[in-house]
Amino acid sequence: MKKNRAVKEWEAELVHRQHVGDGLEFSAESFLRTVGDTPTDDSFELWLKEKVSQGELVTLEAWRCPVEGCGRVIDKNEIDANVCPKCGADFQEYGEDPISQTRYRAKGESSRDIYWMIVIHGMNTRGAWQEELSWRLANKFRYSAPVLIYKYGWVTTDVLLKRCHQSLVDKLGIRIREAIRFAKEHNNDHCPDVIVHSFGSQLFALLLESEKFSDLKFGRVITVGSIIPPDFVWSKHINSGKIEAVLNHVGRKDVPVRSAQFFIPGTGPSGHKGFTDSACINVPEQSYGHSGAFEPSQLKKNLGTGGLWEQFLQNPLNHFKPSTAFHLEEWKPFCVLVRCAGRFIGHLIFAVLAPFSIVRRLFDP
Repeated sequence: MKKNRAVKEWEAELVHRQHVGDGLEFSAESFLRTVGDTPTDDSFELWLKEKVSQGELVTLEAWRCPVEGCGRVIDKNEIDANVCPKCGADFQEYGEDPISQTRYRAKGESSRDIYWMIVIHGMNTRGAWQEELSWRLANKFRYSAPVLIYKYGWVTTDVLLKRCHQSLVDKLGIRIREAIRFAKEHNNDHCPDVIVHSFGSQLFALLLESEKFSDLKFGRVITVGSIIPPDFVWSKHINSGKIEAVLNHVGRKDVPVRSAQFFIPGTGPSGHKGFTDSACINVPEQSYGHSGAFEPSQLKKNLGTGGLWEQFLQNPLNHFKPSTAFHLEEWKPFCVLVRCAGRFIGHLIFAVLAPFSIVRRLFDP
């Protein structure tokens, strides 16, 4: 019984390392220290050999520094230099050669870092949550992960006219292209991860479709309060290398998303319904309204250890399988006559508010 329990613990630790993409390379001693178990027989060595024969582990030739209190793993180039890069010991002067050691490498992808991020918020909002998000990213990852917060100004009737959307997309694409160029000039050639919210999600989708900005590439994408049509083909952009993956955080109480298609052309309720493309990972949250994911308590939860966003942004995608994820089988836009009536009403509302809009633009362009 004790032996079987130990094997289950070893299996669980190996699965955990593959899931988070961390600690994939290890020595037998370090692995046992982690699980807090030291078998009195050769059962652990037999288990390792079994995993090697099954292809779940591969053996690696490695060496350790012989200096007491150091023990750093040394690669081939460092051995040829005869100096430990950690403690600075010269092996010839020390009188001992590096200690040969068998190490193991688990099958799986390594975890990834967030090098920088672009955040595109909804229309006519100052996005106060963005400061909270930036602060939490900086603290979470223990280094300055630059966050570009894109604000496209005070939008009024522009949002109701499809031809005006392209102008907003052009401004967004130019700004992102400048940011990518600036990042490369400062030795950061990694693709930015992206968080999009509300009308910002629609602009980002149009940006991906635009031939004018086909040179722009992104990492992983999180959509919140998305008004992109649920039948948007994400897989095309993943397969072409424009984006790495997409997580759609669905708010079941998101009212603005449900009404978007009646006022804004080319949009749909993906932030409430989900996406039909199986390449997109739809994860629902029953309590979320339009900006529920950005409440301080929810940012803490989503970016915390084991949180949904942390796992999506950092863990290997092969092991990112949220238990509540779902696939939307089919979606059709609402009757065109009803949608046209909604847009007509929207124009009337904006016409009434036009004087306020003009003044507002003067003071907050």
